Amino acid sequence: MGKYATKIVVPYFRATSVLGYLLLVTIVAQMYSGFLLALIYLPDPSFVIFLRTEFFAEIWWFLYFYRLHVVGVDLLFVFSYAHISKKLYLKNYATGDVDGWLTGAYAFLLYHLVVFLGITLTTNHLGDVTVTIGANIFWSLLLRWHKTYTPFFTNKHLNTDQLTRFMIAHYISAYLYTFLVQLHVLYIHEM
Repeated sequence: MGKYATKIVVPYFRATSVLGYLLLVTIVAQMYSGFLLALIYLPDPSFVIFLRTEFFAEIWWFLYFYRLHVVGVDLLFVFSYAHISKKLYLKNYATGDVDGWLTGAYAFLLYHLVVFLGITLTTNHLGDVTVTIGANIFWSLLLRWHKTYTPFFTNKHLNTDQLTRFMIAHYISAYLYTFLVQLHVLYIHEM
């Protein structure tokens, strides 16, 4: 591990490199706040909203980390789209490292899966609508084959089994996302 850390080169401050740095800081904040929120998450649609309001009143740090996590999702969208737009505007794809572009593209696509799974964990109306849309898209992509969405979606509405599956998938895909981001940084900044 130490031999790879010595080969990473971070250029001097440039106005164009601020977006990547802000994206990295936001990812770290998301992982930290997500870990703390996962400690007290209960995957039951009838209790999540009730417990969330109770935790707002009883646990002093819960509101801050909940809001940090919610705002962090929006910041990640803004910074990632700005980061990609900047690279496309500068035509970095012509001279850039192919491995860096591929890991960045895979991380960008995986991030959308992480957000989809995270939205369903809120168990509000938006989460229920997101599950319905996801199940319909999945069913349509598999040519409407009978009940093909059942291994992933128990039905088209939130329930405890589905929330447990989505919670585990959200945590695993978030760690895979950070792994791809680490590979992306390694490929882009290596000598």
